[in-house]
Amino acid sequence: MFSYFWQKITNIGVDEQLKAREVIRVRLLNQVISLAFITSLLTLVTYLWTWESTTIIFTTLVNILVELSGYVLHHYRKYQTARFIACFVFPTVIAMHVVILGGNFGETNIFAAFAVTAFLLYENKRWVQFSAIAYICLLFTFSKLYAIQAFSLESVAANPYDEIITFPMILIILGWILYLYQREKKTYEVKNKQLIYDLEVKNKELSQLNSELDQFTYTASHDLKSPLRNIRSHLDIIDRKIKRKSYEELELDLHFAKDGANKMYALVSDILEYKRISAQAEGFEPVNLNLLFVEALAHLHNAITLKNALVESVELPTIHARKSDFLVLLINLIDNGVKYNESLIPSIRIDYLKGKNHFQLRFSDNGIGIEEVYFEVIFQYFKRLHNDSKYPGTGIGLGLCHKIVQYYQGKIFLNSVPDKGSTFIVELSNDLLLHKEVPLSMENSEI
Repeated sequence: MFSYFWQKITNIGVDEQLKAREVIRVRLLNQVISLAFITSLLTLVTYLWTWESTTIIFTTLVNILVELSGYVLHHYRKYQTARFIACFVFPTVIAMHVVILGGNFGETNIFAAFAVTAFLLYENKRWVQFSAIAYICLLFTFSKLYAIQAFSLESVAANPYDEIITFPMILIILGWILYLYQREKKTYEVKNKQLIYDLEVKNKELSQLNSELDQFTYTASHDLKSPLRNIRSHLDIIDRKIKRKSYEELELDLHFAKDGANKMYALVSDILEYKRISAQAEGFEPVNLNLLFVEALAHLHNAITLKNALVESVELPTIHARKSDFLVLLINLIDNGVKYNESLIPSIRIDYLKGKNHFQLRFSDNGIGIEEVYFEVIFQYFKRLHNDSKYPGTGIGLGLCHKIVQYYQGKIFLNSVPDKGSTFIVELSNDLLLHKEVPLSMENSEI
């Protein structure tokens, strides 16, 4: 029962549309008012029981009226007025009690409580906070000095000034405790905000990943069906021909079946590569891109030899990354320049440019080029611009490149002119570089 009424009183005037910190201040002041009201009420009952002087009873009634006004103001959402009364008017009333009655009713603790309340209620308004605490201290000091002189307390107390002397010390101790509390609270709030922000970022990344995975799974399953249908169809034809002992064009049917199997193998390999990149289980290490370039050329030896292509590179940096990621990046971007190229001598060149905050790897070719309308489409999974018979592939390669670069918080984009060639640009942070110097061959280049 008590808990229910206390909760009701604490929530007087609380508007849920207020900010959380403002709600805390309203509830805090309601609780302070409640404690003061209960104390004044008990004091009044005591005075009535012993029938103290009319002055004492009257001043106690004034206290109660001031305290009740706080509830009324909160009820009508007059929060600032309620705080002004609590931190300026009410201390003035108590100072008047000291002047009229001579004090010695625990006024030191009361004024200390006022100062703490002002500190908490005006923590977001430093000037008002300082003014309120200074005003409370002055009220206490001058009212006590007056009471000492007016009521001749010097003759009845060994040191009538002890409360005035100890009062600042009490405030300093309380202020220091509150300062430490506020500092720790702010530190916690900053950490909490950062934690919430990190959680929101992770949730967003997870949502994007799930969406991407759903799209990838749907498209991959659809694309896997095509070579499977091709294999099954030609195997059925082969089966019927063997049963009829009709062997004409059997070799052609086997060729189509093998072609379907090869496409399916390539598609499955790319899907496994996508899974590896998504898993991110491999650790970072120093990666010399010059050595990785040679390794990429070895992987593409047959394709390069078949087209008599020329692939060259300037001196490349050493970076801190996952080796397999950049091997996939180099293989796919070089292969892209070789495959989509009808020049007599296909030419692919890798340049390295270093700027203030980022560096770029530029993959330039003299291939068939790409229309600007497709500059973003080509980085989507399974998006192919050309017939599979002319330019075979799975449509995953550039999507993998985009995913790798995105993982390193970089960008990949291109410049291209149809029938003139393309330049794929990979831009990454200089934080990945292990050697910060600009290569001699590109030292005058700027991003």
